[in-house]
Amino acid sequence: MRVGVSTIDITPPVGIWMSGYGGRAGAETVHDPLWLQAVAVEGDGGEVALWFAADLLGFDLQFVQAARAALTAQCGVPAEAILLSGSHTHAGPAFINHFATEVPHLDAGYRQRVFDAVLTAATAALADRQEVDLHYGLGRCRVGINRRQPSPPYSMVPNPAGFYDDTVGVLAFCEPGTLTPRVVVFNATCHPTTLGSQTILSADWPGAARRALQAWLGEGRTAVFLQGCCGNIRPRTVAPGGSGFKQGTPADFERMGQACAHEVIRVLMDALQPAAGTLRFAAKALELPLEEIGDLETYRQSSELYTRAFADYAAERWPDGVLPTAVPYEVQQFVLGEAVGVVALPGEVVSEIGAGVRQVTGRPTLVAAYSNGSPAYIPSARIRHQGGYEGGQRNLQIYGWPGGLAPDCERLILDAAAGLNGEFRSGG
Repeated sequence: MRVGVSTIDITPPVGIWMSGYGGRAGAETVHDPLWLQAVAVEGDGGEVALWFAADLLGFDLQFVQAARAALTAQCGVPAEAILLSGSHTHAGPAFINHFATEVPHLDAGYRQRVFDAVLTAATAALADRQEVDLHYGLGRCRVGINRRQPSPPYSMVPNPAGFYDDTVGVLAFCEPGTLTPRVVVFNATCHPTTLGSQTILSADWPGAARRALQAWLGEGRTAVFLQGCCGNIRPRTVAPGGSGFKQGTPADFERMGQACAHEVIRVLMDALQPAAGTLRFAAKALELPLEEIGDLETYRQSSELYTRAFADYAAERWPDGVLPTAVPYEVQQFVLGEAVGVVALPGEVVSEIGAGVRQVTGRPTLVAAYSNGSPAYIPSARIRHQGGYEGGQRNLQIYGWPGGLAPDCERLILDAAAGLNGEFRSGG
């Protein structure tokens, strides 16, 4: 196996419109840089995959499709082998082109800058490929906490007993014959929302974890972060009394990042397993059905800001008034050394689905949400039935869709992951 890596600074200028919360404004200061990283993975049979990790809320499908087409033309890597993932930092710029309230504030120049960075990073990572031995391991780290109230109205409050897939996945691409990592790809799960709606540009806790791990690895080594399924998981910045959350500080996300990095280091030192150098990949396209689709005139009369913004956005996107009945979706899977996997899922996937994907693969797996598109919140069937922030229709409107996801979307995603896994196991 050969692996190469490249890192590009994509920190936007102060003044750019920020994303992640309604009513944001321009960034006023930069706390720490935002990065875009590319990892080129070449299997023993010559198969090549490109993984991109960026300190952005996510990538929209239009960007992903354009980037994949350009990368295939430039590098010869097939679309199903290209993964584009966002850390989901809420201290970053507006970027997704179908957030109803943010579309008017998108910076086309910045989007082009990131697009160019993807192509540049790919070329550099491919040129950087060197022989490595693959090792992998799993750990546990609770930098966050379940944020769904366990009973109606399922508000956003600390729920320490709520489900939290706190798996930390680690891929260590080591110098041949050693356990010295050249590139470490790690995966953990928690919303990067420590700073709340402050107008500060930052990679939040994933950036802090990456910096701490890179400092431990030393010069010439690279740490790359892939966000997990944190749709209902947020930082453990709990207000006094434990009944609500408080706005955090950079000191809070530095502490969280250090905790995650320490667990990755423990895995690197004590829990690695060797794997062969083979690489396989595949992707399955889905249509996630929508339900409770209303009409634009009703949406225009709503008292909700987001619903009215959606009506304006939808009238422009679908001028004939025919609204979509499904959301395009993709489940992408990589298997390395026949021993460890990476599954990429678009959107704000809740933690229960991430754990379900890991279960159906039957092997240690890094599940990377916010990948290859940012369609919406992706709730489990239970959360969809309950409603609340992650399960309600309102979040689909924020993301530019006219209805709520049908409860069987969870089954469709798990069946797709299991199907891809079956193909790999049968030699397909």
